Amino acid sequence: MIGFKKILPDLVVVGLVVFGLVMVSRLQSPIPIYPFEKINWDWILGLEGQDKIGTNTRVAILPHDALSHKELTMFYRGLAVANSEIENVVVISPNHFETGAANIQTDTRQFQTADGELTPSRQLVQQLLISGLGKIENSTFEKEHGITMQAEYIKRFFPESKFLPIVLKANTTPAEVDALVLWLTNNLPTENTLVLGSIDFSHYLTKTQADINDAKTLAQIKTMELDELPASDVECEFLDSPATLRAVIGYVGVVGGKVLSVVRHDNTAEIRNQPRLTSTTSHFYITFGGVL
Repeated sequence: MIGFKKILPDLVVVGLVVFGLVMVSRLQSPIPIYPFEKINWDWILGLEGQDKIGTNTRVAILPHDALSHKELTMFYRGLAVANSEIENVVVISPNHFETGAANIQTDTRQFQTADGELTPSRQLVQQLLISGLGKIENSTFEKEHGITMQAEYIKRFFPESKFLPIVLKANTTPAEVDALVLWLTNNLPTENTLVLGSIDFSHYLTKTQADINDAKTLAQIKTMELDELPASDVECEFLDSPATLRAVIGYVGVVGGKVLSVVRHDNTAEIRNQPRLTSTTSHFYITFGGVL
């Protein structure tokens, strides 16, 4: 009881800070939808097709490449149909432009989507801030397509869920990532929380080169061993955020969802039907824990 009294003033201060930031963010215009206009998103979200996703899927890896809009629609629809009990959606993404001060950042500003505004959970943001692991840096999220690309799908397919966006800088340490994973497992019920790793894989390579890299990365992922994963590196050619991948696999290890399913693996050379492209991006759609 004495310990609680000691930290109570700090909790009050943090609560007031978050409340103030939320109020300020609501006076700002929402972060606009990316990268299409509403009419395009209405068409994209209405595309037919649904991936076969297992029930009890609590973790997934998926891309944020705008060229993957059709595939993302099918993937999210499959996730939502098979896992309707989801109440919390956490998206972890690279901080592509390395903006802001903190290695781990979150947001209180709303995202404008074709279906209305998607608002980050004030409660979850406040809890993350209290933990000391992350900072609120709203400006980072204005151009962060690793989050904004997912916002449309979350609003459409998980409209009632609490939403927590998190971005990680390239130099986020393994210790920081592991602490974030522990915080997630201690603060969100694993039975109704979906953690999404927003990751694009091989960059700026031919499809042949990308396929070789991706085979290595998938083999590393399948080990479920954190020390086997690619190390954090701004110039990593295997994926755009080793820190995000570590967070995803670390969370899988804690919650016990080690049944891995590769729903799809593709490349922009295939999507664009240009097999001779010299600079491509590859994508994995992977679920963990699902039962078909």
